[in-house]
Amino acid sequence: MTWRDVTGAVGAAALSFGVYALIEDLDPWHVVWYVVAWFGYFAILDAVVARWRGRGDVLLRKRHLSLFLWSIPFWFFFELYNIRIQNWYYVFTFHSVVISFLFSCLAFSTVLPACLLHEQVLRQTGWFARLRGTPVRVEAYRWPLATLGIACLVLPLAYPQHSYWMVWGSLLCLPEVLAHRLGTPSVLGLLERGDRERIGTLLGGGLWAGLMWEGLNFWARCKWVYTVPGLEETKLFEMPILGFVGFPGLALNAYPTWGLIQLGWSRGRLVQTGQVIVALATIFTGFTLTFTQTVHSPRPLLARLSGLTDEATAVLRQEGVETPEWFDRLCRSQTPEAIAMRLGLETETVRLACNHAQIALHKGMGTARADLLMRNGVLTLNDLSGLGEGALQNIILAGGDLTPPVRAAEVRLWCRSAADGVPKR
Repeated sequence: MTWRDVTGAVGAAALSFGVYALIEDLDPWHVVWYVVAWFGYFAILDAVVARWRGRGDVLLRKRHLSLFLWSIPFWFFFELYNIRIQNWYYVFTFHSVVISFLFSCLAFSTVLPACLLHEQVLRQTGWFARLRGTPVRVEAYRWPLATLGIACLVLPLAYPQHSYWMVWGSLLCLPEVLAHRLGTPSVLGLLERGDRERIGTLLGGGLWAGLMWEGLNFWARCKWVYTVPGLEETKLFEMPILGFVGFPGLALNAYPTWGLIQLGWSRGRLVQTGQVIVALATIFTGFTLTFTQTVHSPRPLLARLSGLTDEATAVLRQEGVETPEWFDRLCRSQTPEAIAMRLGLETETVRLACNHAQIALHKGMGTARADLLMRNGVLTLNDLSGLGEGALQNIILAGGDLTPPVRAAEVRLWCRSAADGVPKR
């Protein structure tokens, strides 16, 4: 058995276990699914490419380790912008700050590899080899592109409601101009050489990565949820359909940025130290703000459901019911009267706890936000689906003591997804 066979087998085992943990709601494995799935997928992809081309291109090259590491500050840069534009938020994260930080770093380490390694795989297929073009003189485009780059940095901060989409040019335009001037890989350089194939594989690799991101995220417990202005109605997975245009753009962001990082790292100890300082500052500032402002719910706990006493929680755990997910399954399979008898609680108390679990699990709402709705008369998902605009505003105003506060877009998402009375992931 070769190393590539071992890599593929380990990846398949990790991915299979992750799917099983999701289906069975195995705590905490159903929370870390996203990271397990990505690295399992990378291992499988590496094994497939190794068998196909005779060598691995995803994990087995030492130079790719730095790609994973620099991916962390690369994505935290966009997280910092999201504090202002508020296009997505996170749900069901870990309660521990340290564990959340480590999990975030592992998850974000996949961004640059997903963009650029998929591009390498597509280039090896030769599917884009027929793309030909004449060389383009690009000097005249550099100043307009630099101006656009400055706009992409400033306007999303100044006018987030209308300019949020420009974020995806923030690490494209200025890095492009600088990369072309310094002779590192850039799209301008590809145009100058007439290399349409590489441009095609970058765009295709970005779209491929986007489909993987959204597909793996859709079934996850710890996940992100989009609330993009004007694009909330039609989605593929959690992503608005039009939003998939951003993934090829993200690959174009990654291409010149990664080239500049590599160039800087080759320029000596002083530049390396500067890069590390900027990267660490981006990571720690990004995580601190994300954890306090973009995380809307920690992972729900059985002990925090309304009405469940310590004694009742202990009985449930003895029966193998250790999470709100399993308690919700119990509530849907048995009557409140039967559960109340075993737990030594009033029937109405159990019914309240069942409703709390169901609402808390819906679209990552969490126990605190579910409790807010229940205190305002929303006792079931059917009640949630029937809310009107006036009621939404009253609930949002009543939730001013929550951190971060409830947003109107968040509540609209809950209501649209509650039409059939079944909690949605």
